Amino acid sequence: MPNYSEYIVYVDESGDHGLKNINRHFPVFALSFCLVRKDEYLEKIVPDIQELKFKYWGHDMVVLHEMEIRKPPRDGSFAWLRYDKQKREEFREDLNELVSRIPFAIFSVVIKKRELEEEYMEMFHPYHLAMIRGMDLFSDYLFEKNQINTVNHIVCESRGKTEDKILKKEFEQILEDSSFQGSSLNFELVIANKRVNSTGLQIADLTARPIAYKIIHPDKNNHPYEIIQDKIKKIDVFPS
Repeated sequence: MPNYSEYIVYVDESGDHGLKNINRHFPVFALSFCLVRKDEYLEKIVPDIQELKFKYWGHDMVVLHEMEIRKPPRDGSFAWLRYDKQKREEFREDLNELVSRIPFAIFSVVIKKRELEEEYMEMFHPYHLAMIRGMDLFSDYLFEKNQINTVNHIVCESRGKTEDKILKKEFEQILEDSSFQGSSLNFELVIANKRVNSTGLQIADLTARPIAYKIIHPDKNNHPYEIIQDKIKKIDVFPS
């Protein structure tokens, strides 16, 4: 049986990874890599998230989604946030307190798409570039945590059959690249179906946009970023 790592990595994105018709209001693509200890995930993070869901929905089937929390839709699981101001503020306060309290580390890569296109033409795909650079970022952390002779899983959300196939191929190429800083570590990629109610992926989803927004508007008020700021180990902005 493999010797599994004490840590697991959950990945989520913010922004469109395409280089055509770049959104001038959100001209970046960000990947957020959230590393958690599995014992803390089981004993603290999952129970706390479940408790929050039971409190506000009465069940744990809802999937926390940053966009629906930030801009509640007219119907669906988050519609009540749109119509009940008092309960909305209570929920957001509880969620912020929970995220600030639970233990995890964040490594993020933010790709400036316009600069990438201008300086490098179309040599790099933003998603794959962010994945490579992100894995470089957190490899040192896993070395420090003595996870050298273990299997380290990286969990990403499925992006479609074709995209997933490309990602798997790119992932294998990263592991074979001698310049990859984590080449002596053992990584395995897990691509999760969007319907999977993964607590780790939901945590990653809550962190990606605040970091991207901080890079776009460094001087603007960004309370979600302040909530996670102490958990951020490294942010790689490319091109710098």
